[in-house]
Amino acid sequence: MTGYHIARAVVARTLGALLVCCGICVAGGVLLESTGWRSAGWCVLGLALGFAALAVLAAIRLLRTSPVLLFDRSGYAVSGLRGVGARSAAWKDVSGVSRSGDDRRPVVRIRLRDGRATTLPTWLIEEPPSSWLVDMEARLNTAHGQRRLR
Repeated sequence: MTGYHIARAVVARTLGALLVCCGICVAGGVLLESTGWRSAGWCVLGLALGFAALAVLAAIRLLRTSPVLLFDRSGYAVSGLRGVGARSAAWKDVSGVSRSGDDRRPVVRIRLRDGRATTLPTWLIEEPPSSWLVDMEARLNTAHGQRRLR
């Protein structure tokens, strides 16, 4: 079994943005509170609390070491990424793999025989696409009974 993890840079960037939003809301809430807008101040401080909760979740995700993409002998599984489509499938059910997207946001699309697909954003996976695509190709070749010519 091989596991590939979420890109720590993406999670750290998200964590930083949430902390900045939290700080802005705290400053705004305190400012509103001190100028007499008590109810608005409390609402903004509540919003800061929501951003802080999201920041804690992002920090937990940053520190968690569970992989988001798993390959084993029978197939693949995706966890922790939203909007990828089919979360798991057997290698024998894969009908094709293609790369698409633009230079900034490339994706790998795994098409399945039943019409479903899995879309993997390559910038969200820590390891370079070249390493896990080679692994995927080897597993697909084995599952479909193909072997390398020497």
